[in-house]
Amino acid sequence: MVVKVYGPAYASSKRLMLCLAEKGIKFEPVPIDLFKGEHKTPKFLELQVFSFISIIKLFADMETFSCNYSLESRAIIRYNAEKYKSQGTDLLGKTIEERGVVEQWVEIEAHNYHPPILDMTMHILFASKLGFTQDEKLINENEEKLGKALDIYEKRLSESKYLGGEFFSLADLS
Repeated sequence: MVVKVYGPAYASSKRLMLCLAEKGIKFEPVPIDLFKGEHKTPKFLELQVFSFISIIKLFADMETFSCNYSLESRAIIRYNAEKYKSQGTDLLGKTIEERGVVEQWVEIEAHNYHPPILDMTMHILFASKLGFTQDEKLINENEEKLGKALDIYEKRLSESKYLGGEFFSLADLS
């Protein structure tokens, strides 16, 4: 089986591809160019009704993952880590306590790291391409938020080998 991963060649799609690679699952990236609006084409909308969030569409003998948005990509990596738990890298933890720590750090990334880095990326790298003006105040505010998040990561990593503990997990992958 080869899993098809539909999405842009960065961010959320990469998170999913890393998870699949760690689990030893063969996958085929199917690039979707957001700047060209390919996520709004009828063909793509057949896979993903909302056109801006990720879905899991399961078939009897194939799987398709559409990864456009980071929150849903986390659900997809959790799904794959659980479904293929017995193969590849254990990304969840061996105990309920380890899994709780992994989940905590995945959520920390989702709410404290990802939002400021996304805002900064959009305003620094893509503002002109997307037709809006860079907001220096927003960039500076998010740089400060990102600095605080990185300080927390630094503290955690001074106490343990990885974010989830002494093993590589979804927390580190995210």
